[in-house]
Amino acid sequence: YLNRVCNYEIMGTVVRHDTTRSDNGNTLYCPIYGFWYDGKDREISNYVYSNVGVREIGTKVNLKINPDNPEEFILDGSKGYLISIVVGFIVVLIMLPIIFFFLQNNLIIK
Repeated sequence: YLNRVCNYEIMGTVVRHDTTRSDNGNTLYCPIYGFWYDGKDREISNYVYSNVGVREIGTKVNLKINPDNPEEFILDGSKGYLISIVVGFIVVLIMLPIIFFFLQNNLIIK
């Protein structure tokens, strides 16, 4: 749905972070993106919290927004996350047979 309706490209800026705590006490950050559109300053977020790869305040980002509803957006460059997931999945697929081999042959030190 978002790929279809978010077709207006605009430059946004990380204006602040929302924060929360994870179960293990780590601080997680959610970037809030600001931009000027249709005569108004706007702030939007995808509500994805992380402590890895957090963009600094002031970082410029490319956004694709829904011109009819600017609250709906795609962070341009989100394909990098997909690539990371695919690479991680491949690493897991490679490691599973190796671990299974070591377990089957009792080669893991107890």
